[in-house]
Amino acid sequence: RLGIVDRVFTRIGASDDLSSGQSTFMVEMNEVAQILKHATARSLLILDEIGRGTSTFDGMAIARAVLEHVANPRKL
Repeated sequence: RLGIVDRVFTRIGASDDLSSGQSTFMVEMNEVAQILKHATARSLLILDEIGRGTSTFDGMAIARAVLEHVANPRKL
């Protein structure tokens, strides 16, 4: 059951940003950082394939760290 949320954040798909010299991974990490910075305990976050632009183990570590951060409402 989904209750009332104050904000909805999405991070789906990614591509590099050649004009600013950012790789796909850097663009993705910047987007995730902005979401975590502005999300509250009442926000809905929809994140797809976090860490896709890096190695399997690094991507899994990044995804887990994001999930642990989001699961702790005191950090939001």
